Amino acid sequence: MRTALLTSLLASVLSLGCSRAAPPPPSAPALPLGPVAVATPTPPPTPMPAPTPMPSSSPALAPTLTLTPASSPHSDAPAPRHATALRVERLVVARGIEGREPLGTDTLFADTEKRIFAFVEVSNPERAPGDLTVQFVAPSGAKEPPIDLSVGDSPRWRTWAFTRRAHEPGTWTAVVRDERGHVLASTEFDVRT
Repeated sequence: MRTALLTSLLASVLSLGCSRAAPPPPSAPALPLGPVAVATPTPPPTPMPAPTPMPSSSPALAPTLTLTPASSPHSDAPAPRHATALRVERLVVARGIEGREPLGTDTLFADTEKRIFAFVEVSNPERAPGDLTVQFVAPSGAKEPPIDLSVGDSPRWRTWAFTRRAHEPGTWTAVVRDERGHVLASTEFDVRT
């Protein structure tokens, strides 16, 4: 009896929710490919029998619908943490990076160097993601655009930025700032002809 009742209820729900016509029978001829469209008549849908009313002696079989409010994007969930106590442990200038370590660290570079790297090692006691910028400043005081760097949620993070424009002879500066613009560290290097 339960099976017949559930089948009848399911058929009733499906007939209300589906308004598509049945697909053509498998023996229907294939339609030509191209700009010509051919309509194949489909038989009218077979009406479904009316659902059988549920006996009042079986309240346990009555369907239950529970509505819950959708979660709001402004829920009481805590905001994601963001690092506020990043500290630069090491800032060096190098000719390259290999295995996440600086390669060819120096303070004197030729004006023909293709790239000069500022390697930054950061301690992150909060273990929360954060952001830094590195900016190269030429001897004339001209500032290159800051380079954004992300810091992961690890207690120690190594990252780097580089410039291809360090050709002006003189003393250059690499400046590391936090996301609020506060200078965390800086180092100087010389470019010679």
